[in-house]
Amino acid sequence: MIDLLRFLSINEADFVKHTQATYKLGIKFTGWPRAGHSYWHPFGAFGAMINLRPFFHAWQRARAQGLAPRFNDFSLNAALGDAGKFRFVDAAAQGPVGGLRHALHFDAGLVAKYLRSYSERLGVARSERTVAQCTLREDGFLDELVFTDGSRLQADLYIDCSGFRGY
Repeated sequence: MIDLLRFLSINEADFVKHTQATYKLGIKFTGWPRAGHSYWHPFGAFGAMINLRPFFHAWQRARAQGLAPRFNDFSLNAALGDAGKFRFVDAAAQGPVGGLRHALHFDAGLVAKYLRSYSERLGVARSERTVAQCTLREDGFLDELVFTDGSRLQADLYIDCSGFRGY
């Protein structure tokens, strides 16, 4: 989501304010894969380059040599999470801090409203109708939508936002 916001030139602070989002460095799974064990799925990098090779190579070598280092010990995101701390990403940072990344936890309904407003300000036309059927082109791609009111729509891009109702 952070990358999408940057791609769309949406101010992250404004997005967080209007969607009531919170920041997170990763997701901690407690009791997984067994009781008494926990695992971080951090959003940042693990380790740093060693001898011009990705950290994962050194990790695999250590395991092949019978060592059992904790993977989380090589993640700044996991270490900060375990300590209950947070740090914003510094794009110019080097070393381990350069691998730090964060994500957002948000209410999907509020995000949908925010993105709808953003899109409409840019001139995107939104239509709320019920699709009765569709026609396909010879190559199998969607050609045209036919709605229950009999109207039709042919477009270059279709985005289905029906959610679970679409199943």
